[in-house]
Amino acid sequence: MIPIYFHKYHAFGNAYTVIPDWPKQISLTTAGIQTLCHSAYGLGGDGLLIPPKSVENNTDRFPIRIYNPDGSEAEKSGNGLSIFAAYLHQTTAALPPMFAIMIEQAEVIVHNHQTQPDHSIAITVDMGAPIYFPPIQLKVDDQLLTAYPISMGNPHCVIFGRFSADQVAYYGPLIETDPAFPNRTNVQFVEVQDQQNIALQIWERGAGYTLASGSSACATFAACHQLGLVNPAVNLHMPGGVLPAQLTPNNHIVIQNKVQPIANGRVYLPTEPIIK
Repeated sequence: MIPIYFHKYHAFGNAYTVIPDWPKQISLTTAGIQTLCHSAYGLGGDGLLIPPKSVENNTDRFPIRIYNPDGSEAEKSGNGLSIFAAYLHQTTAALPPMFAIMIEQAEVIVHNHQTQPDHSIAITVDMGAPIYFPPIQLKVDDQLLTAYPISMGNPHCVIFGRFSADQVAYYGPLIETDPAFPNRTNVQFVEVQDQQNIALQIWERGAGYTLASGSSACATFAACHQLGLVNPAVNLHMPGGVLPAQLTPNNHIVIQNKVQPIANGRVYLPTEPIIK
């Protein structure tokens, strides 16, 4: 069997595994991604981060591809990008204080990266400017919900109101796959506490109920600020922790993330895929 070497991290309980050099002898398949992200048969977690072999890294621009646990590819992930930045911080000699991570055609700027006394890595990431769409009405079972679609480079749908975790788990997949979102969507269930604090729960496209999400936090902040509900600097309270964010004069959202290393080592894919 061929070993696959990995580095696993989490940001507020949202875990991604970096595989810096996918073995050329193994095809990257949906079943393989699902198996590696499975809690019993693989490493578990909320996705994989795999640099493409077709692009050479240089000293300040680093490409990455992001895969969800269901095997689909994500356009963007705030925590995934923060975790890849933390991996680069730990493994790249003479990494500059500011560098770019390339995801598809987009460029995300990391402004700062520092190891903290608790061995976590503080990462400041410019997530870019949100794109706003008109609100829509969704009929979900017997509920009529007002949804605020926003793109942070990946699709989001912000729903205001107080929801239990069970309600998020019930409504989340129904909204994710609603015909209004042909490519599915990430769903945020949001309650504004005051002008500086927002509470949210997340149903993540391709992953399910999630303890934290950087891009979901950004979309939530964008929707709340556009509606005049919050200040240009807020704390986003997620089940996994609190993420500070601010809106810059050029309408970019900058997050101050905290990444914790979990483990590194090697793993083996079974000869026959377990997840089919």
